[in-house]
Amino acid sequence: MSWAGPEDVYLSTSLASYLDKKLLVLLRDGRKLLGILRSFDQFANAVLEGACERVIVGELYCDIPLGLYVIRGENVVLIGELDSEREELPPHMTRVSAAEIKSAQKAEREASDLKGNLLFCPYSIHLRSANGDSYIRFEKITFRRSKESANLSSWPIHAIVFEVEDRETIGGSAYGGQRAVCCTGDLAKLGVCSEGEIIHRPSTKNPGWPQVFGVSFEAHEKVATLPSKSIQITKTGMYNLYFIHCDLKLSDLVVEGKTVWKNPTGYLPGRMAPFMNFYGFMSLAFVILGIFWFSQYARFWREVFPLQNCITLVITLGMFEMALWYFEYAEFNETGVRPTGITVWAVTFGTVKRTVARVILLMVSMGFGVVRPSLGGLTSKVILLGLTFFVASEVLEMVENVGAVSDLSGKARLFLVLPVAILDAFFILWIFTSLSATLNKLQARRMMVKLDIYRKFTNALAVTVVVSVGWICYELYFKSNDVYNEQWQNAWIVPAFWQVLSFSLLFVICVLWAPSQNSTRYAYLGDASEEFDKDDTTLTLIKPSLTPAKDVLRAPEARAMQGSNGLSKGDDEEDKIE
Repeated sequence: MSWAGPEDVYLSTSLASYLDKKLLVLLRDGRKLLGILRSFDQFANAVLEGACERVIVGELYCDIPLGLYVIRGENVVLIGELDSEREELPPHMTRVSAAEIKSAQKAEREASDLKGNLLFCPYSIHLRSANGDSYIRFEKITFRRSKESANLSSWPIHAIVFEVEDRETIGGSAYGGQRAVCCTGDLAKLGVCSEGEIIHRPSTKNPGWPQVFGVSFEAHEKVATLPSKSIQITKTGMYNLYFIHCDLKLSDLVVEGKTVWKNPTGYLPGRMAPFMNFYGFMSLAFVILGIFWFSQYARFWREVFPLQNCITLVITLGMFEMALWYFEYAEFNETGVRPTGITVWAVTFGTVKRTVARVILLMVSMGFGVVRPSLGGLTSKVILLGLTFFVASEVLEMVENVGAVSDLSGKARLFLVLPVAILDAFFILWIFTSLSATLNKLQARRMMVKLDIYRKFTNALAVTVVVSVGWICYELYFKSNDVYNEQWQNAWIVPAFWQVLSFSLLFVICVLWAPSQNSTRYAYLGDASEEFDKDDTTLTLIKPSLTPAKDVLRAPEARAMQGSNGLSKGDDEEDKIE
């Protein structure tokens, strides 16, 4: 036995005012029923007399008679009374027969299912002047089909070129309902399109666009060639190319050939063109930083300690990486073909630089070369983390940069990005944990000069992390609001920022640990580490005594040697524990 809940009782009570009135009932499955309410119960089960189902497809509608109809209350979404003094539907709606409305429903379902086979090739044209220097050229585009499907002629295979702002001009519906790309037989009967053709309409913003042309297979023909064509571009924008066919018999179609896309300044895509100048400036920045660093290195080479050698390696790798990227984009812009060799070297140098930089940051945070001579048992773990990051980052960069240019990123890219992001997070966590321990150790030993430089280093890292998190949020916002790559002219700023941020952190580190005549005061000095780097302003008053001078000198020396042995022993024990 079941009982009606409060909502059912309230609904059934409110239905009393609708008795013997014409209602519109919306069901959970989306159907709309009309009829006169004759009866109901406490569960809101209702009986409609003269019921009919109203089916609407675009601007067509039909009322299909159902007779006396019982509706279960649990299937009702909405009930409303129809105003008999007002028209139920807008005047532009057309009433048709049941057969016609079912035909319209079938056509809409076919249009939804028949999307066509698409080869998507997005590309951007960055135009500075409308002098005919920008174009899209089709060269020897051929389509091949299997022998089994070559018995009959085919519907056309279309090439469609359009600017991203005109994307709404591709596709449509004869009923004004669900959008479709291909014109089906039922749609063609209405005279709005030809069966097998692509539904499109002229752009109101760009006269003459979109550009649509194609080729068909004749009977017993296995190869069809698209006529050579060159399209002049006179407006800056993101232009997309689709190869589309609506013939289900061509499911095994193969496309071969070449399309040439050219900007006024070269063959680089519009969203990649700014990178050539950017990497040129970055190369110059690394050269200036390298001149400063290497000059200091040459002047004070006797005072150099291991950490400064690691910084020298990072600067050298950065100079090679920026130069290789500049030459890679310059070659791509000149020839229209991405140079695989230069790209591989640029990616590899960049990955090695990022890996070495992270490992060095971790080693510095642990106090290597400053408060400890080695990493002890942690060396193998640091090397393993570095090698893992190198492999994950190298694979990601190779997939993104080597080969064809693609403006799309799918699940495969996400699968490659996640390991790199997790390893980066692990690096950051380990770096700040080690920094905290090193700062406590320096403060306990009263090494004030080293403590001061480590505090500055910690502040620089903290600012870098905060800025990185903020930029990641902006990047997610930017990409979520640019689904169709309409902001392609500013898209280069997102990856370029990371290069600028890493260079800024490297610059700060170079300033903090630049080679100088006092470089050794930042290095690990072994037995001399008992010199606590006290401030020069500290004064010690010594009371005169009658002790002989030799004894006065020997006593502090003995105490100093004893303290030195104690501290050195303590350092060795800490290294063993860590």
